[in-house]
Order: sequence, then structure tokens, then C-alpha cells
Amino acid sequence: MNQYSVTSSSVVKEKASELGFHKVGIAAVDRLDAIETQRLQAWIELGYHADMEWMANPKRQNIRLVMPEVRSLVCVALNYYTPHQHPKGEEYAKISRYGWGRDYHKVMHKKLKQLSTWLESLDAGVKARYYADTGPVQDKVLAQLAGIGWIAKNGNVITREYGSWVFLGEVLTNLELESDRPHTEHCGSCTRCLQACPTGAITQPFVVDANRCIAYHTIENREEKLPETITPHLQGWVAGCDICQDVCPWNQRFAQTTDIKEFQPYPGNIAPQLLELAQISDQEWDKRFPASALRRIKPEMLRRNALANLDASRQRMTPKVIIFDFDGTIADTVDALVSIANRLAVDFGYRHISPDQLALLKNLTSREIIKYSGVSLFKIPFLVKKVKGELKNKIPELKPIPGIKEALIELQNHGYKLGIITSNSKENVTEFLTINDLNHLFDFIYSGITIFGKTTIINNVLRQKQLKPQEVIYVGDETRDIEASKKANIQVIAVTWGFNSPEVLAKQNPDYLIQQPSELLEVMNSH
Repeated sequence: MNQYSVTSSSVVKEKASELGFHKVGIAAVDRLDAIETQRLQAWIELGYHADMEWMANPKRQNIRLVMPEVRSLVCVALNYYTPHQHPKGEEYAKISRYGWGRDYHKVMHKKLKQLSTWLESLDAGVKARYYADTGPVQDKVLAQLAGIGWIAKNGNVITREYGSWVFLGEVLTNLELESDRPHTEHCGSCTRCLQACPTGAITQPFVVDANRCIAYHTIENREEKLPETITPHLQGWVAGCDICQDVCPWNQRFAQTTDIKEFQPYPGNIAPQLLELAQISDQEWDKRFPASALRRIKPEMLRRNALANLDASRQRMTPKVIIFDFDGTIADTVDALVSIANRLAVDFGYRHISPDQLALLKNLTSREIIKYSGVSLFKIPFLVKKVKGELKNKIPELKPIPGIKEALIELQNHGYKLGIITSNSKENVTEFLTINDLNHLFDFIYSGITIFGKTTIINNVLRQKQLKPQEVIYVGDETRDIEASKKANIQVIAVTWGFNSPEVLAKQNPDYLIQQPSELLEVMNSH
């Protein structure tokens, strides 16, 4: 057989296009660069292949070990992009686009087999062997050498026409075909993929560490649990990861909807629920993913990936900041405040508080107390200001609630940030904290002018500290603390050691009701 006369590169390309390949290029074996083999060896020596031992197969470094008589490589690409988007919401699982439709190996292999069979039909001496992400060949290196596209900084092959949303395949043949010019690299100074990768898997341009890659861990990692360095950054991904491709300008500008019907998404692959996948049975998995590339992700792996996302979501939802009321919650100020209130009763025109009346007031909500006292609403701001002023003289005598200091230290040691929102003055609170060696435990103190202004203060704190409501929990001893927290959409722990009674606090339906400061950490750990 004369390998030069059987056919030509143009005829081979025409046939590949006729079979439905979107891109085709030809590379000569003798143009394979030893530098690429050295790069692969260095990558493996760094351990960046993780436990993908097949990457170290010697055949991958010498294509003649795969097919000794190979002279040319017919490289092809299929566009698989569809315009569907992942839905918003942490309840959804994300599946990489490559796995939305029919198994690409089956689609590619069918076409590659047809191309190989056609080549071998040209002459009895023609040999052809094909692969699509299945053989010990460097398909991305070959694709660049054949002019299909270039290897990008994120390790994917980018084509000018379709971006990087392409599947690659190749036919090895003993035919001597005219080769195409290798594709030049066009990433330029762009580093969007490096910046977007949540795990830093792209250690430098063109170098990807699989040990840090979400796609590797969700598809190839067979361990019972995913690494703790990966799980906080999954962002919903349970099968692969498209983050570095989604941010690529080439994909954003040049992605085209594929004309291959098999790549259209199967029902359920666009917006699966994490909770659903976390509980999927082996039988449901088998039924749900027929003829799918996702079958590489075994049911126990899919459950693991979904559970890891749910755990990470719960961690994000766990409050990180605990805001405390001051009077009655941290400082035992009830007796001092009653004493001051009785001294000011005549001036402000309300009833003197006897022990029996104090017991009654403890069972009333804050608004009911004001109504019961008969104090004019217009006088309340002046009364509050007066009480703050007189309380200043009693600060040195006040003591922390028994056990609260130990509880606060424990919470801080567990990584929680602590703050105070109070109707008392910031000056009084700061002095009390300093005297009792508590000032180092708190990151902020906010003081309100009115007794019913806590909702506004809480919202201001959330805005200024750039906190989400689910990241904050409030601790207070009065019904107005519960009311303010609910209006601000944050959780609240009501404590029974302060002013209001357990009964009246319980009627306000706080998220938690505790009896001792030592229970604070138990509540936080229960999230």
C-alpha cells in the first residue's frame, strides 16, 4: 500500500464533517513535541494527577506504544453546548454540562467508528484505531497540534467557533496525511479562570492540580468522604464543575447551541434537588442515568457529593455572630434598675414598684408594662435617658450574671464573634465590661435611644458588618428582644435569668429558651 496515494487530508476532513463532527484537524506523529511529554512527566511528579494512575501510563508519553505503525492522527471535536442554565438557590445540585445529555462516549464512538471503518475500507493495508477520552493519548495536546484549538490556562481546549464546550476524539492511522498547522494560544493576559476557581486548583496558568479540583473530586475520587479543603467550596456541584469555563470570555462570546440532539439535557439533569440526590437509591440511580456519562459517578459517590453540599450549606447557615442584650442578660442590673425606677416614680408619674408588683411586671410584655405603669409615651425617652445617667453611678457595684463570663469565653474560643445591642448607654456598658474583664470578648457595642429601637439597630449592624440574617443570632431576656429579632428576621435565644419570666418569654415563641448561660454553647452547637 502506498500511504500517500490512498486518500488525501481534504477528503478525510470532508468525510469527518459529513459524519457530523464540528471540527477536524490532522496532526503528524513526527511533530509531537518532546517538551509536552516532559510537561506531563513533571505534572505527574508533582502529584497533580491525584490518584488517576492511568495518567502515568507510559503509552501516554509515547503514542507509538499505542499503535506502532501510526503516522497521522485525525483529531475531531463535537460541540455539546445547550443554552440551559442552572437555577438559582442552594437547594439545587449542579451537574456539569458534559453530563446533561446522552453519554458523549457513545455519541463520539459511533461517529469515530464510522470514520475508522471508512478509512480501513480505502485499502486493505490501512489501519485505524479511535479514542474519545478513553485511551492512553494526550487528546488535548493532539487537538492543539491538529489546529482544533488551544490548551487554555484552565487546561481545557478552546476553539474559536465554540469556545471550550467541545468533546475531543482522535483516530490513529498508518496513513501518511498532510498535517494542519498547530493552533496558536489566545488567552492573552486574561486570568478569569484562575480568579474564579474557588479551590485554587489552577495553580498557575496552564497547570491544574487535580487534588484541588472540584471536577476531579466529584467524578474520580472514590473515598467515602470528600476532603475538608474541598467541601466548603462545592457551591452545589455534584458532578463535575464548569466554573472556569463559565467565566471564560471565549465561551461567553462564542458558545453556540449544538445541533446534536443526543446532547440535549435529560429531564432532571438541569435542576436536581440536593436532598433528592443525597437520598437516591441504587435502583433510582440506575433508572435515572441511562446511557449517561454520569454513570462513572457511582450512586454512593453521588450521595456523598450531595450530602457534602448540604453539610456545607448548613455550615454557611450557622450563625457566626452572637448579639447580646446587656441589662439582665450579661449584667445583673434588675435590682439596680428597680431602685432607680422607684426613685424617679414621682417625677414621671408612675406607680412605685413593690416586690409583688415586680413579680407581676415580670409576667407582662414590654408594651404591657408601659401600659400598666401609666407613663406617657412622650416621657419614655426622657425616662430612659435619666435611668442611664443614674445607673452610671452604680456600674462599679454591678456584677455579671453567674456563669455568663465563662459562657462568653467558651463561645469566643469556638470562633463566634460577639457583640452587644442595648438600650443602656455605650459608656455604661464599656465601663462595666472593663471592670469585669469582659471588654476583650466583644467586637462591637451599639446603643439605642429608645427601648423599642432594637430592630433598627440590628438592621444597621447587619448592613454595616455586611452580615446576612442567617449568620446572626440574638440573646436577650425580655419580650422586646424577641420582638425585635423576629422583625429583623434573625434567630433569638431567650434567657430566663433576666427580667421577664419564662412563661411570658415562651408565649413569644423564641427560637430557643434557656435557663443557664452554660446552655448557650449547646444551642450554637445544635445548628
